[in-house]
Amino acid sequence: MTLETETQLYSVSVEPLEFRVRAPYGTSITHTTWKSVLRTLRKQRSAMPQQVVHAVMDPDFERWAIDGWMINAQAAEGSTQDVLLPLENRLKSSDVENAFTVSVTAWQLQLGERSTTYKKFTDVLDAAKDFYSTNHEDDEPGRLVMDSGFIGIDRVEFAGPERPEPVVEHSVTEPAGEQPAEVPAAEQMQASSDASTALAQVEEAPADPGLEVQENENLAVAFATRMEARKQATAPACKGFPGWMNRVFHTKLAPGEKEQFIRELHALVQRSLSEHRTIALGNIKGGAAKSTIVYLLCAILGRFRGGNILLWDNNENAGNIVDRAIVPPQADIKTTIDLYREIDKFENAELSHLLKRYVLMQGDNRFYLLPSQNQAGSKKVIDGPAFNSMYQILRRFYDLMVVDTGNASNSGPWEASMNASDLTVIASSNAEDGFRGSLKTIEALKKDYPDKLANAVVVFSEIIETKYSNLTTQEFVDQIKDDVREVVVIPFDKELVHGGKITFDALEQKTQEAYLRAAAAVLGGLN
Repeated sequence: MTLETETQLYSVSVEPLEFRVRAPYGTSITHTTWKSVLRTLRKQRSAMPQQVVHAVMDPDFERWAIDGWMINAQAAEGSTQDVLLPLENRLKSSDVENAFTVSVTAWQLQLGERSTTYKKFTDVLDAAKDFYSTNHEDDEPGRLVMDSGFIGIDRVEFAGPERPEPVVEHSVTEPAGEQPAEVPAAEQMQASSDASTALAQVEEAPADPGLEVQENENLAVAFATRMEARKQATAPACKGFPGWMNRVFHTKLAPGEKEQFIRELHALVQRSLSEHRTIALGNIKGGAAKSTIVYLLCAILGRFRGGNILLWDNNENAGNIVDRAIVPPQADIKTTIDLYREIDKFENAELSHLLKRYVLMQGDNRFYLLPSQNQAGSKKVIDGPAFNSMYQILRRFYDLMVVDTGNASNSGPWEASMNASDLTVIASSNAEDGFRGSLKTIEALKKDYPDKLANAVVVFSEIIETKYSNLTTQEFVDQIKDDVREVVVIPFDKELVHGGKITFDALEQKTQEAYLRAAAAVLGGLN
């Protein structure tokens, strides 16, 4: 406590202890330092160089005047580091919907010798007010100053004796240890009544005018998708007790938190994409449930998204996805090598209906499977150039392709599928050989495809019951989470242990929901 001649000055300090970064598609990750929050946002920014990535401060923290941040590619001259620029109440509603939300989930308030932890900043303010009231006599002039080294709270002052609402002064200086490149004042984001003017300072150069019509159509589709998602989000509950009440008594009770979250995942899986997209799924070594993961990801996409979806088993020798897939009785199974022999005739788009001879429709899962060649051993039938020639044809007829890359990172098909992919999924598991394979896959991507690794999603499958695993799932995840955009855990499900045909409806509800989260994480990295 500091005493002045005429005014008593009381000083306390407040610092954040824990942050939560929530992605637009609903998943979240917890950090203990602002530096790690920035690392997550910058990783997302580097994964989407053509987009501006926004972070929105938690709306529950209503006294933050800085509502959003922009990861800006315009670093200071001679620097390659992204710059975090504040936006002062200038985010458009569409930007907010697609932004990352940064929440402070724990605060530490230091009152003299005593420190206390709070979950909400409003509780911090109330405690500071109580401290002020207890130590200050209302008939004497006084002031309490709350200091913080955290961005957005430079100091909070309470003036006595009426104690009006606190005045918050804001700082854009980052904590020590995570200083971005300095931006000249002329280049910094200025407050503006026009949000588009503010955004224009950091976005990429305008697109080719010739694409204007197509872009307008994409915007219209995206808007319609958001409106439909919003309609679903506000619809009455269908699940649980509220859903039962609505069905029996024709009430309109709102959905619970879990049902609302599932609806958000559905909306993300169903979001519009600007053009054909290819997803590559890999693990250099076996034992990671790669076939199971890729099949069930496609099942989620087919069931909740629809459209022309192709799962391409691109194993360099003999893939085994077909062993777990739906195969009609007496079916004449054709493979990639059969298609490759006749791929040239599909240059003629009028013959596209003949593609159905080479793929297997997966029933209620609503996607097509192109089986791998069944040449076992070291004989490689489909090489890199062969993959490329087939890929250029197939991408014309399918909206979304998911490619199982095989196990050899130095093989032609593996490299070709990685080069063609828009996003990478890494299969991992709590079996030690499968987990080692995912580590090797990460190292291979770090060396040759660092941009793809930054936007990658790891699907971690508990193929061993956790009580029999040498490490906990969290211990596995902690080793890889900083290298990729997101890790989604699939819980153990005894229905998948037998290694036979996969029946989606036989899976436990928690398994289906986990794969829905994985598909949402994947779609969240595409545009």
